[in-house]
Amino acid sequence: MKCLNCYNLVEKEFCPNCGQKSSTHRFSLKYILDMAILNEYSMFDKGFLFTLKELFTRPGHGIREYIQGRRISYSNAFSLLMLLIAVVYLLDGYTGLKLADITSKNGQDFANSIDELTTNYPKLIYLINIPLMAITSYIFFRKSKVNFVENIILNTYISSAIILFSLPFILLTIFYKDKSILSIIFIQLLPLITFCYTLCVYYQFFSEYKYKKRNIIFRSLFAILISSILQGMTYMGIVGLKNIL
Repeated sequence: MKCLNCYNLVEKEFCPNCGQKSSTHRFSLKYILDMAILNEYSMFDKGFLFTLKELFTRPGHGIREYIQGRRISYSNAFSLLMLLIAVVYLLDGYTGLKLADITSKNGQDFANSIDELTTNYPKLIYLINIPLMAITSYIFFRKSKVNFVENIILNTYISSAIILFSLPFILLTIFYKDKSILSIIFIQLLPLITFCYTLCVYYQFFSEYKYKKRNIIFRSLFAILISSILQGMTYMGIVGLKNIL
């Protein structure tokens, strides 16, 4: 058989040319659970810097290649996400800035509740966001035959990149306290960056699946919009349930 990473002929368990396992299969739920649990703390591997480069330079193409079998050069999607969540959690202890500090008075109660969730359960937001994003990308691009678990991986990498984009602004809050400027950054600029990046990733990722360019853009827009609505509804439901209890 041929190695899915370098296309070299492979006769044993590992490719003699690049070292990737020859038994590289499509992702399944069991494989994802094993990878998320067993490899969560295998964060610093040789693929870390390469993965960051790919997420900034050709994210959709790189993630698609990873899912299709070129995996040895990339960091585990879940390990990368957990590492970045840990970094943000540590930085939050130095910023002293809460979402409620830069929102309008009408939204402070909701913002305080979200702050409490993210502070006490930093992984919860991503456990909510990623499956909802995966559901919508799976539905709108189901003809691509990319399965649901592979959509989870796609959106896990997107979430990691979004955290990376937010890090400079989080660092800024340690030294800069102008609430009017910070509100523009965190309420307007970061959501815009998130939207544009996700749109770019979806466009690149699904460009090899025989969709027309215009069709990819419209499907991506609807997937992002609906997942955002679902996320907002889920947060409101959690906050409402918490207030009742």
